[in-house]
Parts: sequence; C-alpha cells; structure tokens
Amino acid sequence: RISSDDTLNTRGREILAECDLLNLCILNGTKLEAASPGRSTSWQPGGESTIDYAIASKSLLPLVKDFYV
Repeated sequence: RISSDDTLNTRGREILAECDLLNLCILNGTKLEAASPGRSTSWQPGGESTIDYAIASKSLLPLVKDFYV
C-alpha cells in the first residue's frame, strides 16, 4: 500500500489485525484507488491522516475495478 499517513497507532494496528484475521484487504493506497492512491482523508489544525477506509474481502478483489474516497 501507498499512504501519505506514515503513523501507525494502536487503532491502526487493530484494524490491520482484524483485516488479517478476517481475510480482508484495505483498498486505500492500492492501484484500485483511481484518483490518487494513499491520500489523507482527514485534516485538522495539527495535521492530516487517513481515517476513512474502503475494505473488501480478498476473495472479492477481482471484482473491484476502482473506487474513490
């Protein structure tokens, strides 16, 4: 994955663990994200981050053509 948000916090580790456990894949930051892969989805005075994710079953990946956040 490509991501402009390079900080991995507890919640980030939790979602990655859940995705791994359930055989899911985060689509943000992959070649499937048409507009600009890995861009931030939240902006605050102290910085920006990625907090909105598109997640799909790995078995469905062949059916995903593209998506936009």
